Amino acid sequence: MALASILGIDFGQEFTKAVLVAPGLPFEVVLTPDSKRKEASVLGFKRAHGSNDTERLYGSDAVTFASRSPKEVLLYSKPLLGLPFDDQNPSVQEYTQRFPGLQLTPSKNSRSTIAMNVFGDSYPLEELLAMNFDSIKSRATAMLADNIKSQTDTIKNVAITVPPHFTSSQRRAISDAVEIAGLKLISVIDDGTAVAVNYASQRQFSDEKEYHIIYDMGAGSTDATLVSFRQANVAEGKFTKNVLFIEIEGIGYEETLGGHQLTQSIVTLLRSKFLQKNPKIVEADLLADQRASRKLWREADRVKTILSANTETTSSIESFYKEIDFRATVSREEFEAVVADLKPLVTSVIQNALSNPLNPEIRKQFSIDQVSSVIFTGGSTRVPFVQKEIIALVGEDKIAKNVNADEAAVMGTTLR
Repeated sequence: MALASILGIDFGQEFTKAVLVAPGLPFEVVLTPDSKRKEASVLGFKRAHGSNDTERLYGSDAVTFASRSPKEVLLYSKPLLGLPFDDQNPSVQEYTQRFPGLQLTPSKNSRSTIAMNVFGDSYPLEELLAMNFDSIKSRATAMLADNIKSQTDTIKNVAITVPPHFTSSQRRAISDAVEIAGLKLISVIDDGTAVAVNYASQRQFSDEKEYHIIYDMGAGSTDATLVSFRQANVAEGKFTKNVLFIEIEGIGYEETLGGHQLTQSIVTLLRSKFLQKNPKIVEADLLADQRASRKLWREADRVKTILSANTETTSSIESFYKEIDFRATVSREEFEAVVADLKPLVTSVIQNALSNPLNPEIRKQFSIDQVSSVIFTGGSTRVPFVQKEIIALVGEDKIAKNVNADEAAVMGTTLR
C-alpha cells in the first residue's frame, strides 16, 4: 500500500523552496541539483550546436545562461502569472523593460494569458511553471526513494504558498500549473498564514490573544499580516483537549515593493555611472541591449546583497557593453539615497494591517503597542534601511529573533 506524502512549495518571485513530508521523512528540504536549499525561479532553453534537441535549464544554471542567451531564459515571471496578454499593461511593460529580448505573446488558452516564444514554439507561463514544479517533484521522488527503501509511491499531493493579494486568476494559474505537472493541489495558503503556522508550532500561548505581525518582504511584493495566537481547553465528548487558535486579524500589502524594485534602483544607479564615464554611448542603445541588461541586473543584485553587510563595495562587469569594461564604487549611502522615496511604503503595509483589520471587534481600539513582536520573513528584510524603518515604527525590542526568514513559509505550508 502506498504511503501518503505531501510536497510543500514556497514559490517566490526570485527563489523557490520545497519541503517533503512523508512517513519516516518529516520536513526534509528538497535540495537543488547542486545541493542548495533554494532554487532561482528561472527556466531556460538551450540547443546544442547543430542540433534541434532542446535542453531545459533550471535555477542557477538558467541564471548563468541568461547572460549569454537572454531570449531563451524566463526570469522571475511570477508577476505575469494569470494576467491576460496586453502589452499596455503596466506589469507587462515593466517586465519587458527590465528583461528586454523576450518574446511574449498571447497564449492559445481560453483566457489568452501570457506565453513565451522560444525556438519557434509557444509556451504558456502556466506550462513553464509546471516544468519547474515537475523538476521539484522528480527530485523529491528520488529523495523519497533514497530515504525509504521500500517506498515505491510517486508524489502527488502538493501545498503551495501565494501572496495574500493574488487574484483568483493568479491562483487559478498556479492550480493549472500544478495539474499540468501531474500533481494534486490540496492547499493554497497565504504566505503570512504559512509563517504564522510555523511560528506557532514551536511555541506555547495562554488563553489570552497574543498579537504578532508577520512582515514579509520578498523579491516582488511586501505583505504585513496581523495574526493572533491563543490556546484554550475545548470539550470533546467526555474529554478536554488543548487547542491552538490562529486567527488572521488584518492584512496590508504593497504589490510591487520588494527586492527586485531595490535591485532595479541599483541598476539605474550603475547605468548612470557607466554613462557618465562613457558620454558617447546613447542611453537608449544601452537599454535595448539584451545581454548588457542581463549582466547589469545580475551585478546590481550582487551589489545589493553586499551592501546589506558592508557600507561600500566595488561593482565590476567585464565586457559590459561593446567590449567596454565597467568598474565603479557604490556605497550604501548612495543606494539608500536612490530608494528614499520607497521608505514610507516599507512601514505603510504594517499601518494598513493595523488600521483595516479583518476582525471588526478590534477595529477602533487596536494599536502597535498591543503587538508582541514583528516576525521577519523574506530575504529583503535583511536590507538595513528596511530594518531601520520598521524599528523606528515598532521599536527594536519587538523584532522577533531566531526565526528562519528563508524557510518559515515553506515549513508552515506543510504543517497546515
